[in-house]
Amino acid sequence: MVDFFRTLWDVIILHWSKIIAVIGLAYGVYKDRQAKNYKSLALKPGLTQLINKLEDVNYCYALSIILINNGLGPAHIEKFEITVDGKAIQGEGVDLIEKVAKSVVSDYEYNIIHKSYLSPGYIMAASEKMVICSIIFMAKTRFWPSPKDVENAIKRTAMNIHFKSVDGKQGFYTTGNKTK
Repeated sequence: MVDFFRTLWDVIILHWSKIIAVIGLAYGVYKDRQAKNYKSLALKPGLTQLINKLEDVNYCYALSIILINNGLGPAHIEKFEITVDGKAIQGEGVDLIEKVAKSVVSDYEYNIIHKSYLSPGYIMAASEKMVICSIIFMAKTRFWPSPKDVENAIKRTAMNIHFKSVDGKQGFYTTGNKTK
């Protein structure tokens, strides 16, 4: 009778170790997937646009377009283009910003005081802010764009940015029509 219980106990121990091993393996796979999901989220860039407007009745009207990486990871820029009325404006570097301004706000006297260009290969760090363009409309003739004119100019233009995250996932950000 003692041999029977000893054999039964050995069988139970043998199977319990297999069950514990399977539970441990399943838990390991689950934790690995969680870690991959967390890593993917932790490395994901999040590009957004901020538009600052400043109106001083006696002096000028200023407009700044700022690109911000609100994500937790850097964005590796692959392609940067600006479109006006759906057509890509051709140009390299800060000359592109000049061409866009000429096509959108040429009816007004303005001065571009800051312009930036995201060249392919640029890595935009997490929490980085980049002023793409700052324009001051002069008030010499007391004629500058109304807020509605500025809104229409902004709606006509779109920044399209193709980028990669650190883990190689492709990303796309546009300030225009979000259907892409």
